[in-house]
Amino acid sequence: MIGAALMLASAFLPYAVAKDGSGVEAVSQAIGTDMSKPSMVTFTRVYMDNAGQYVASSQAYVTLVVTMAIVLFAVLTLLFAALRKPIAAMIFDILAGLAFLAQNFDFSARGVVPSGNYSWGISYYLMFAAIVVALIGSIWLFVAKRRIPA
Repeated sequence: MIGAALMLASAFLPYAVAKDGSGVEAVSQAIGTDMSKPSMVTFTRVYMDNAGQYVASSQAYVTLVVTMAIVLFAVLTLLFAALRKPIAAMIFDILAGLAFLAQNFDFSARGVVPSGNYSWGISYYLMFAAIVVALIGSIWLFVAKRRIPA
């Protein structure tokens, strides 16, 4: 359950960290949002607010859908872990991991993170650890439920 909670928290922690303040300050002033340590949710909100202006509308919606998938799968992993349903928790944990990898690939391919302006933030590293912890917890719960008859 701890891993699933950390996955959910990762959506709101810094996904990227600014390397140097000058370029990021200009962007922050232009869009009216502090972009020195943006989270996945902040990136999504900024993309949606500026769709068609600074960001292609299609890219804004792709980022919205992928981020929503990460959060939804993390919530479902947490729910099924709390309900002691290890197989469902494993499935949604893996889906959250795949959605997170898709987002990382997208941001890397477009040169958003890592880039000259940004390096990966704590959320990037915490999410990988949380996925592994949630998966190990689900496997442990699965084994424990098989050993003790209900």
